[in-house]
Amino acid sequence: DKQYVMKLHRLGRTSFRTIKNNRDYLKHRRNASWLYLSRLAAAKEFAFMKALGDNGFPVPEAIDWNRHVIIMSFAQGHNMFQIRGLTNPATVYNRLMGLIVRLAEYGLIHCDFNEYNL
Repeated sequence: DKQYVMKLHRLGRTSFRTIKNNRDYLKHRRNASWLYLSRLAAAKEFAFMKALGDNGFPVPEAIDWNRHVIIMSFAQGHNMFQIRGLTNPATVYNRLMGLIVRLAEYGLIHCDFNEYNL
């Protein structure tokens, strides 16, 4: 029995100025609604998840997207920020650094690589 996740993008709902300063979605436009920006973010994330999955990266399977919503497979695991001890931290570190190097080989940089997003 396969489980799925529905991710809702809500860019700009709390701080539109932050979105304008930190994201490239607006490009040369001066104004855009939060729903428009969220739709662009969902489309971009879906495309990246699909491409990374097709190239063997460990990402959830991107099923579909519509407007500001992405449907993906559920990734079973533990949140890294909840782990208090590892039996072999060097192995985990090497695997994570290997993933960063592999992304770089594809010309990508993970801009949010932290314990909450692994």
